Amino acid sequence: LVNWYILGRGKALAVAAVGISIAAFIVPQITARLFAALGWRNGLLVIACGAAAIAGPLITRFAIKRPEEVGQHPDGLPPLPREGGSATRLVEISVRELLRKPSFWLIGIGTGLAYCASIPGFFLVRHMETELGIPQVLAANVPSTSAIFGLIGKLVAGWAIDRVDK
Repeated sequence: LVNWYILGRGKALAVAAVGISIAAFIVPQITARLFAALGWRNGLLVIACGAAAIAGPLITRFAIKRPEEVGQHPDGLPPLPREGGSATRLVEISVRELLRKPSFWLIGIGTGLAYCASIPGFFLVRHMETELGIPQVLAANVPSTSAIFGLIGKLVAGWAIDRVDK
């Protein structure tokens, strides 16, 4: 996405990240019902095969690294002039140079911690079922509800990225 958008990069990344929240909303609901109907092993098998059957062909068919590969330009605009450049132009950077930048590590650590904070949520439905006696299908509403707020947060962050100075 960073190759396809310059001016609307924040919004594009936020809309793409919304897919994570949509999955976080839908997957607990589907999983709970599949586990109840098929058991956990067969339920996971159905989920894995379904994900591969949906994602594989879509990625193969529609993933294009750069808009120039299909005769287009970032943001759907005419190409930017070469002389002088632009502050918003994508900058190529070597891996060695990237690994030396503290901001790279800080962003990576922050993202990693954010994902680690969500890991206990994977076990929440099972805990609510076994320890609290809440039916699995009802317990799946808790992570689905939190996904709604994650979706809102991603959209607000994407809006802010394009409008608020660094």
